[in-house]
Amino acid sequence: MKISVVCIASRSGGGLTVLRSLIDYARDFDTKHEWQFVLSDQDVGDATGRVHIVRACSEYRGWRSRLRGELTVGRRAVKDFGPDVVLSLHNTDTLARAGHPLAVYVQQALPFQRDYKLSVTDPRERSLAWRQYLLRYPILHAVRKAVLTVVQTKWMAEELTVAVPTAQVASIGFGRPDHGDLEYGETVRENGFFYPAAPSSYKNHRTLLEAVQILRGCGVEAPVALTTKPDALGVSEGLDAFEFLGWISHDEVLRRYEDSILVFPSLVESLGLPLYEARDAGVWIVTADTAYAREALDGYPTVAWFAPTDPQSMADAMADAWSASREPRKRITDSSEATDSWGRLLQELNARF
Repeated sequence: MKISVVCIASRSGGGLTVLRSLIDYARDFDTKHEWQFVLSDQDVGDATGRVHIVRACSEYRGWRSRLRGELTVGRRAVKDFGPDVVLSLHNTDTLARAGHPLAVYVQQALPFQRDYKLSVTDPRERSLAWRQYLLRYPILHAVRKAVLTVVQTKWMAEELTVAVPTAQVASIGFGRPDHGDLEYGETVRENGFFYPAAPSSYKNHRTLLEAVQILRGCGVEAPVALTTKPDALGVSEGLDAFEFLGWISHDEVLRRYEDSILVFPSLVESLGLPLYEARDAGVWIVTADTAYAREALDGYPTVAWFAPTDPQSMADAMADAWSASREPRKRITDSSEATDSWGRLLQELNARF
């Protein structure tokens, strides 16, 4: 089977992580299929005999670059390649498809989550709010046309199936462990809280700031590390309670999970990758009670939940986890093997072509 993958716009964050993961899988593990990746200027390594890389635009500068790249270089490349299916990593259909069957990978959760509604009147949320309310339509349009819609989580699959009952939706995970039997390992004792997140409004730093002030008022002096800078939060008071790390590498993020309590107040996620990573580390987790978190932490014992926008509820959960973590205990880790998410994708495609 020949597969064209179109991903011109994803140049950072989760979208780039997905793209790199898929290219690595195609290059290093898949021996049966021929791949074409239609990209912009992402750093994804080199092509191989079965993995072809096409640069549809030399430098990505926004949605106009994407449209121009899809309609010109991308469309010609796909037509010449002659794929059995075109997989769009843009959440929507792609103009580069040139009439070939469509599969779409949807990881944009904003239009489908029900835990939090962004406000178009709040300047801090306005751009994301428009995305939440308007992106639903092109995504569902693509889902209706696609021979296969791929998502990472069961809750997203359920939402899309409700919206489009005829849709062919597959939840394939994202290279994370299935929740198998738990085993006890080495001794662990967390030294503070850690929240790895960009300062976007839906990441809900506001509630965390207020919760930490409540904790301080109750005499709980636990350190809280953030992967942002003080001026990015838009406040000037109460910041002395935090350690501002700024950007850190993913390796450093993983290292910090080993001896930190993950605190995760994010209101909107598709997968919630830090929850899976902290779960793998076997540490305490304090998280907002949301659909993505309930799926990620199903069956995990050392978790404290809080109402997503309630600082007092969050402070209580943090206090409970901090108190429990003061006693050294055996680390709990998943013993199951990692999910072969891209293998599942190929199974779904092979069943159709």
